[in-house]
Amino acid sequence: VATDRDQPLFRVIGVHLKASPDFSRVRMKQADTIASYIKNLNSKLPVVITGDFNTFDKKQTRQSADDDQLIDKKWLPLGLVQSTGKYFTFKTPKYSSHFDRFWLSNTLKVAGTPTVLANCQLRQSDPEELKKIIWFNTNISDHCPVTVTFSL
Repeated sequence: VATDRDQPLFRVIGVHLKASPDFSRVRMKQADTIASYIKNLNSKLPVVITGDFNTFDKKQTRQSADDDQLIDKKWLPLGLVQSTGKYFTFKTPKYSSHFDRFWLSNTLKVAGTPTVLANCQLRQSDPEELKKIIWFNTNISDHCPVTVTFSL
């Protein structure tokens, strides 16, 4: 992202890591690859990494920690901090999860927690709200848009 005079302000890296609790080790290798990429940039520009991380908790993956915590350990030395909050970004009639996340350079000032489209916060037990979830999943996406506000 750059100014109107083509002066770069920060880098945005979009990811889609391997899905399924059984692939936690693959996701950690992908996180290592991203870390190497960032190190090789040799840039002072702040970084925003966002996307579908397909993170699962340690009960599901049988790893030593939740996936997002394992990624934190890899990226904290690079000055990347996770923007956290309690929200769902993936919702179906049966499941809810928090797959879509942000890690940002610690030089960026985050204003609050990420915001998610309201459909992902609907109650699955309410038949009318369940219809909205099904419609959204069928016609738009199985993930809800998530935004974060920050300043340089």
